[in-house]
Parts: sequence; C-alpha cells; structure tokens
Amino acid sequence: MALRQGRRNKRGRRARDRHALVWGLLTLAWAGWCAASAETALIVGRAETDAAASECHIPITLEPDTNAKVCGVQCELRFDGEVWELDRLESGPAATAAQKSVSNNLIAPGRCRIIVAGINQNALGNGTLAEACFKLRGGAPPAETPIALEAIVLCNAQGESLPVRGESG
Repeated sequence: MALRQGRRNKRGRRARDRHALVWGLLTLAWAGWCAASAETALIVGRAETDAAASECHIPITLEPDTNAKVCGVQCELRFDGEVWELDRLESGPAATAAQKSVSNNLIAPGRCRIIVAGINQNALGNGTLAEACFKLRGGAPPAETPIALEAIVLCNAQGESLPVRGESG
C-alpha cells in the first residue's frame, strides 16, 4: 500500500511541475508581448497665431515607454508651407541632457526632416526634444494650422527600431 501511494504522489508532483512550467512559460510570453506592444509617443504641438504674432514656437516632445531606451529619433514635420516658414529648430532640454544634437533639412515647402542623435548610447528622457520656430509668411493671414509628425523612426543603442506613435497636440 505504501508503495502505491508513493507512486501516486510522484505522478501528481510531475503533473504539477508540468503545469507550473507551462504557466511560467505563458507568463514570460505574455510579459514579452506586453513589453513589445508598449509604445513611445512623439508629440508635436499646434501652430496658433493672432493678428500681432509673426513668429510661433512649437515643442516636439518625447514620452518614452518605461521599458524603451530611445537613443535616436528621425521624423518628418509637416506644416502649411503657405502660411508658415520654418526659421530654425532648437535643441530641447531632453536632447541636451542626453548629449544629443538636433539637425533638420527642409525637404520641400511645408516638409522638414528632423534627426535627434549623438555619438553616444545615452537614452533620451521624457521631455522636449526640440522646438520648431516658425515665421508667418509675408501676406499670409493669421490662422490656426495643423502640424503633423510622419515617418517616425525611433531606435535604441543597438540601432533596433522601437514601436512609436505620433500625436498632434
């Protein structure tokens, strides 16, 4: 009788161990999926002006996911080129803190490519990466116009792409 009871307990333990292993693997897979599905937000403000304003400053802000170590950013800033002219792009506190530089190139009227990068592996933190400074074009009436971020690419220190969503403020 004691021998039979010992076998049953051994079989029961094996089954429990298999169940624990399966649940452990499922939990790891779920945690990996959650980490991979989290997104970092890159947010751009809105250009607003009144009759007296001839210049407008728009922040471009990064809100990284807690697990993301964003080390580089590339995107395109789209705006109404008939109303606004991009005067300059200034580094923001988040880029400066990570020792990154901000570069831009006007691709076409109303379309500018922006790159935030540095020769280091410092992660960018939450905050303003850059500030786009616009001037109202001569003859353009004061207006509220949308500004959008497109073709956004974020990367980590290994150059791997990270999930991102762009938002207009």
